[in-house]
Amino acid sequence: MVRYLKQWLQIYINSSIHVSLSASALTYITILEFDQTPNFYLLWLVFFSTIVAYNFIKYFGLAQSHHRTLTKQLKLTLWISLLAFGGCLWCLNSLSRSTFVLFLLSGAITFLYAIPIGLRQRIVVGRNLRAISGLKIFVISLVWTIVTVVIPLVEQQIPIGKVALLYAVQRFVFIMVLMLPFDIRDMVYDQLKLGTVPQLLGLFWTKIAGVIGVTCVVVLAHISQTDNSPLLITCALLLIALLKSSPERSFNYSAFWVEALPIVWLMLCLIQ
Repeated sequence: MVRYLKQWLQIYINSSIHVSLSASALTYITILEFDQTPNFYLLWLVFFSTIVAYNFIKYFGLAQSHHRTLTKQLKLTLWISLLAFGGCLWCLNSLSRSTFVLFLLSGAITFLYAIPIGLRQRIVVGRNLRAISGLKIFVISLVWTIVTVVIPLVEQQIPIGKVALLYAVQRFVFIMVLMLPFDIRDMVYDQLKLGTVPQLLGLFWTKIAGVIGVTCVVVLAHISQTDNSPLLITCALLLIALLKSSPERSFNYSAFWVEALPIVWLMLCLIQ
């Protein structure tokens, strides 16, 4: 029984369902913070599109080169991705044109992040955004901020004023800090040319940078008047998770527990 539960847990994580729930949770939090009625078509679109995007990044090359020898688990993941893509098309029909354009923009950034594009004029052929040293954390944080903050505000026709901009910056920094335990986990395996934060700063200074980042999130939340108990508790949990991170931690420490923090944040918002 335990063995089957572990297998299904890995399918749940590896097929990007968990990370997609986290993205939807952050989107829901944005809607609640600005006192808007939840648009469930939008929440479903964020969920489905995150599955498609993450599985595309993780498995596109593998499926392309080994399509005849795919494992059962990978085939299941591909079917989940296809169903999620259909879900994206279904949800887009019920959302505004501006939302559609912003999703195309975030999708284009994701595509350029994952797929090498050959360019001329002295730029290395076959290079993607992920291969540019030090850029990874900024690209991912930007896409998550667009999807979980900018899109729900635009869909709800909320003007992007000072408060919204501060909130977007707050979310951008939060995502950057949330990524650090993943980069710490992978620092032994990532190629040096990626220039991740732990590769550039080392383990100790990466954690110091994370502490500074969490402090910035709290300060920005106070300035934009979005500081509350759920946010402060989530920031405290994120700080603990970061300080306890190491390359020796299990895969599920970051892939499940750290990734679950936005879901915990949403649950705290709903029960307060």
